[in-house]
Amino acid sequence: MLKQEDLQAEMLISAEAKRLADRYNKDYLDVDNYQGIITVSSLFANKIIWVLDGIKIKTKYNVIGEFVTTLKVENLEGKEIYFILLGDNGQTKSKAFGLLPQEVL
Repeated sequence: MLKQEDLQAEMLISAEAKRLADRYNKDYLDVDNYQGIITVSSLFANKIIWVLDGIKIKTKYNVIGEFVTTLKVENLEGKEIYFILLGDNGQTKSKAFGLLPQEVL
């Protein structure tokens, strides 16, 4: 589970983020804290690298068009996760998201 303060600082509310992205033609980040899924969408990126505690755990590529990718944080053991988006004009790194220990209910 992602820490609440990370969610508030880094994202808009899920449906609102998508609506605004469609309206203003901008990239968006969606965090579903209940399902443990992070979704990143970009019109300009062609590669994303997911990093958990400083170690690359997943890389995904895009050839053309909108790049939409998801990562499920369930069963990931670590303290923080972030991603790096790369495109023709450079790269950007997200803020690190803190992960809470997952407990069996």
